[in-house]
Amino acid sequence: LGLDTFMAQFPEYQNLVMDIEDLGKVGRELNMCPYYYSQHMQADADLIFLPYNYLLDPKIRASSKIPFENSIIIFDEAHNIESVCSSAASWELTATQLATAIAECDLAMERMHKLAPDPNIPADEPCNQH
Repeated sequence: LGLDTFMAQFPEYQNLVMDIEDLGKVGRELNMCPYYYSQHMQADADLIFLPYNYLLDPKIRASSKIPFENSIIIFDEAHNIESVCSSAASWELTATQLATAIAECDLAMERMHKLAPDPNIPADEPCNQH
């Protein structure tokens, strides 16, 4: 069921306030996507509750389409913000991933040398030597 069709068929849901469990239940019962319904409803909402990462992560914030301009933002449990920001700006690279990247780089260098040999780089010198 598309969102426009859903809204036309069920106008009683137009101004209904629902939590995540209610959204899931109504979505299953009426065969509509709770995610798109909640996005539609946020346009006219006076109050929106959301996890930190929806506000602090630039990619999620941009995709949420929530208008933050001229808004009052209240952080519940603000003592967690530092760890949330740290997690959003961090990533992990395992030793296996690093070894695979080095091997792929070596292979790419070998292929490049075969296509256009560089007299300054020996063909048998791996990437991790540079």
